[in-house]
Amino acid sequence: HASVLFMSQCCSCLSQCCSCLSVVHVCLSVVHASVLFMSVSVLFMSVSVLFVSQCCSCLSQCCSCLSVVHVCLSVVHVCLSVVRVSVLFMSASVLFVSQCCSCLSQCCSCLSQCCSCLSVVHVCLSVVRVSVLFVSQCCSCLSVVRVSVLFVSQLCNNIGTLMQWIPVWAKRCG
Repeated sequence: HASVLFMSQCCSCLSQCCSCLSVVHVCLSVVHASVLFMSVSVLFMSVSVLFVSQCCSCLSQCCSCLSVVHVCLSVVHVCLSVVRVSVLFMSASVLFVSQCCSCLSQCCSCLSQCCSCLSVVHVCLSVVRVSVLFVSQCCSCLSVVRVSVLFVSQLCNNIGTLMQWIPVWAKRCG
């Protein structure tokens, strides 16, 4: 009778042990699953950190690119300002060249008028030269006439003197 009681108690303890072992198995399974979940979570965290670091690197590169784009836009703005100033200078140069061409055309017209005036002056000087030559010839002729008149008057005086001396000579010779 005592052996049966002991065996029943042993069976009860064994059943309790089996229950405890099943609970321990479940606990170990839960721990194993938790460890697996934690490892997966750590893996996801590491992937997330890597992704975040790559995103930060991409953002820094984007900031660098944006700064370069800002510099390029500033250079383009300066170039456009230079082009605008160059266009203004070109328009001013074209206006200046057109005014210079107008002035040159006026100068050419004035030169042509001056040439015409010089030709007229040349003709006038030629006429004056001919007139001076004619006047000098007239003066020469007048001097010759004067000498001729003097010669004729002297001849007349000599003839008058000769006519006065003819009667005297006639009386002496007669």
